Amino acid sequence: MSKLLLFGLVFFVSTAIESSAQSIKSDSLITVVVDGIERESHLFVPSNYASEKALPVVFSFHGSGSSPDRQRAVSDLESVAARESFIVLTPKAVYLREENGPVSWNVYRDESGVDDIKMVRALIATVGQRYAIDKTKIYSTGFSGGGRMSSRVGCDLADVVAAIAPVAGIQFPNECNPVAPMPIMTFHGQMDTVNHFVHSEDSPSHWHMGVEPALEKWGSHNGCNGLTNEVEITPETTIVKYLGCSLNASVEMLKMKTGDHTWPGSPLAEEYWSWGMNTVMEISASEIMWSFFKSHTRD
Repeated sequence: MSKLLLFGLVFFVSTAIESSAQSIKSDSLITVVVDGIERESHLFVPSNYASEKALPVVFSFHGSGSSPDRQRAVSDLESVAARESFIVLTPKAVYLREENGPVSWNVYRDESGVDDIKMVRALIATVGQRYAIDKTKIYSTGFSGGGRMSSRVGCDLADVVAAIAPVAGIQFPNECNPVAPMPIMTFHGQMDTVNHFVHSEDSPSHWHMGVEPALEKWGSHNGCNGLTNEVEITPETTIVKYLGCSLNASVEMLKMKTGDHTWPGSPLAEEYWSWGMNTVMEISASEIMWSFFKSHTRD
């Protein structure tokens, strides 16, 4: 596992367009209508796109109270996409768990809230009408609340998504019944001060379980045998792999001894440090998760 190669942060100019437009720009905002509600997503398509080659798609969900632009900056996933040739969709949340609270994702299926899973399906259909996408290589990641949303995607879209990689947000949501095994890689700091690595009495109400119990549930669903193998890949980071999983549906975790509620390898590390939140820079979550995604294809 190579150490992090720092990438310069790339900013893009976004242009809002409707999904009914004749074309979608390669770096733009797109809109779909779901149950009468307009839903937005940032779209990044690498400059070397050619219609004769279908590209993978990665969804990247922002954290609660955050935004697509913030998620793009935090993860710098588009730098990886530009080099490795895949499309990135970074949707915008509109769901409110509490009145006047931060926007988030309807992870726990509040019947009075928006249908974020239907939004994901609509975005795939819309982008697929304009671009050649490889429907066997659709993936999902996200940070914090976006990690919980990726967990829900793993539950409800196992017929569509080939693998997920939540960052600081892995859960096994209520009523999670995937129709197929779901390969999972997650990243979590053991010193996470928001979504606690070990669930405690002062954990937030949205944080239903600790990281290891959530992974055990995913491992059980994926037919893993309950045993794990742990390898220290840097002085800070250990990779934990669940053993005996069926159909290549691997379950893996990168846990960081002093990592806080941050995205490993983020270009915004200095900002987090100024808040007293340690960002592990020995690895790049975006680089590692893409390597993981590439090894999983939905049949």
